[in-house]
Amino acid sequence: GAPLTVLHGWEPPPVYGARPLPLAATALEDVLGERAALLKQAVEPWAERYPEVAVDARAVLEQPAVLLTRAAAEARLLVVGRRARAARLGTHIGPVTHGVMHHASAPVAVVPHP
Repeated sequence: GAPLTVLHGWEPPPVYGARPLPLAATALEDVLGERAALLKQAVEPWAERYPEVAVDARAVLEQPAVLLTRAAAEARLLVVGRRARAARLGTHIGPVTHGVMHHASAPVAVVPHP
């Protein structure tokens, strides 16, 4: 019965021209719009399957770990994904999951995905 907030944070890498030269605001809006559409497409089947759950899905132009850590302040549970890796050695989490695990104020569930 708890509401679900799905966030996708994105910070443009330097190759997009956000640093050191500013990228046109319309170009950033276009990329963010594409990401928002993909997020909606990914969430839509689950929202249809569980219509009683209120879903708020947003793509935001912000560093993902910072966005999720801030969102955790009002969350009962923060769920983050990580890519499943075949390598036996090394860490099996990326920088976003690592940052969230160390700084989120809510419990964190890490879910592997292909």
